[in-house]
Amino acid sequence: MTSGRFHERSKKYPEEHRGMLLINDIPNFKWVLIHIGNSAKDTKGYVLVGEELRLNNEGRVINSAKAYCRIYSKLAAAAGSDEGLIIKIRRLLI
Repeated sequence: MTSGRFHERSKKYPEEHRGMLLINDIPNFKWVLIHIGNSAKDTKGYVLVGEELRLNNEGRVINSAKAYCRIYSKLAAAAGSDEGLIIKIRRLLI
């Protein structure tokens, strides 16, 4: 996905960034993106990635930008392949 405010802030993203990672085929959800953020305040239900999860009174993902840059090219390549991609998402309820 190459439109929207998250894509436009591409200075945070890896050099090979070609668009946001959009997750399809989630029942009852549309426009689910994988992106950078550290807490629920940074997302409207999008998937945040990080190197560590801290379970304090609000729950935080640590080193989100670093983790995103590390996984982006692998996920984008897999999503664009004939094999497709399956992602397991852990949900945190606080």
